[in-house]
Amino acid sequence: MRICLLAILASLGASPAWAAKSCELELTASLDLDPAQLPGRAMIDAVIRDTPQKMIIDTGATQTMIDETVVKQFDLRRTDVSAHFRMQDYYGNPIRQGAVIPFLQTGNLLARDVHALILTQHLAPPAAGVIGPDLLMHYEVELDFAKKKMNLFAPDHCPGQVVYWTHDPVVTVPIRVDGFGHVDLDLALDGKTIPAHLDTGAPLSSMTLKNAADDFGLTPDQPGVTKDGAVYLHRFKSLALGGIAISNPTIYLAGGQQGEVKRDFLLGLHELSKLHVLISYKEKMLYATAPDAH
Repeated sequence: MRICLLAILASLGASPAWAAKSCELELTASLDLDPAQLPGRAMIDAVIRDTPQKMIIDTGATQTMIDETVVKQFDLRRTDVSAHFRMQDYYGNPIRQGAVIPFLQTGNLLARDVHALILTQHLAPPAAGVIGPDLLMHYEVELDFAKKKMNLFAPDHCPGQVVYWTHDPVVTVPIRVDGFGHVDLDLALDGKTIPAHLDTGAPLSSMTLKNAADDFGLTPDQPGVTKDGAVYLHRFKSLALGGIAISNPTIYLAGGQQGEVKRDFLLGLHELSKLHVLISYKEKMLYATAPDAH
């Protein structure tokens, strides 16, 4: 799938020699996170064919996705998903079709001929689709929840020279980035180190019932485990990324339905929004501070 990215920004005229000499981050775009949607969804304004839309920032998505209603509204060209790729939505339903978005604009960034998967179930309004890791991984992505900003930086910078917003100590967590741009890392839950999948598209953090039982001895009938619809909840004592701890996180414990794509642990937006983070796809490192660090 070919994705062509075009940045419309005067600062991109800076020469590579100057950038290398200064070691400074080069800001490509600064986008507002919709305050009405936080902390449940990280959503930005976008434009599809001159029409304003809302798009969810989803580091855990299969790739950029679009709602069926938007495909019909703009009569977007449909494509078939290759049988060699096993694509599924959030609910485990197979995705058979994609669509080509001729122009997708977010702030001063313009993406041409974006190949998006067509969601099998409608997103809750006002979301028209999700921006996935296939687009995000071309940048260094800062999520500043205190100021409700997502800042995108050019990946060409000196190693380790990314945290500009504070002189306080910064936590650095190595991340694993696969070929699709998905981010995995290790965190500590109640002192136990576990692998996790960083997913800004998930409102809440979750883990499978199997892993809850295997790693923490939790079962649905135990005290402290409550039922919420089809899933269970448990409040842990602490979730820690490096030296930063989040107290009393409530984690969903979900059973796996047949065919459902699942990760053992999803680090969702509710916990991430209590931090100030920068995802360095280039360095394969997550930088994190308290949200009010300055």
